[in-house]
Amino acid sequence: MIDTRLKMKGVADSLTSELERNDRLRRMIWLIAYIVVLYVITFLHDANNLAAQRIDTLSQQLSRIGNTDEVEVWERRLAHESDVFETLKSGCWQAKTPELASADMQTVISQLAGTYSLEAVRLDLAEPEYRLLSGTNSWLIRAQLSAKADSGVVPLLVNALEGSQSFFAIERLRFIQRRGGSLDLLLAACFLEVK
Repeated sequence: MIDTRLKMKGVADSLTSELERNDRLRRMIWLIAYIVVLYVITFLHDANNLAAQRIDTLSQQLSRIGNTDEVEVWERRLAHESDVFETLKSGCWQAKTPELASADMQTVISQLAGTYSLEAVRLDLAEPEYRLLSGTNSWLIRAQLSAKADSGVVPLLVNALEGSQSFFAIERLRFIQRRGGSLDLLLAACFLEVK
C-alpha cells in the first residue's frame, strides 16, 4: 500500500513538473476545464427552463381546478338546471303505461281538432320513446296531425296548444293557404309514469 502511495506521488510530481515546463499542456487542461464547466452550466440552464415550464403548466391547472369562484358558478348552474328540470317535469303529462299515454294524447288532440272544426283530420302517433328522467320512467310521444283548416283557426289552435295545462312541443307547423287551407302539425309530449 505504501508502494502505491509512492507511485501516485511520483506520477503527481511528474505531472506538476510537466505542467510547469509545458505551456501548451497547461492551456489544454484549462480549456478542458472550461468546456466541462460550460457544459454543466448549459445543462443546468436547460433543466431549469423545463422545470419552470412544468411549474407554469401545473399552476395554471391548479388555478383552474382550485378556483373557488368556479365551484360557486357550478353550484349556481346546478341549482338553475334543477329549477328548469322541475318546471319541465311539472309540464309533463302522467300515465301508467305507454299505451295509455298514447291514448291520452290521441284523445286530447282529437278533442282540439273537433273544437276548432278541423276537417279531413288524419292523426298518426309514433311509437313512444322511452326516457329516464331523474330515476322516473318517462316517454316522449310524437303525433302528426294533418287536416284542412281555415287560416283564422290556426293561431287559435296554436294558442290552445301552448296554453294547455300539460306541455306540448310544436316541432313543425306548416300551413298552406291554397285549396281551403292545409295544416301539417308535428307535436311532441312528455309523459311521466305514475304508479
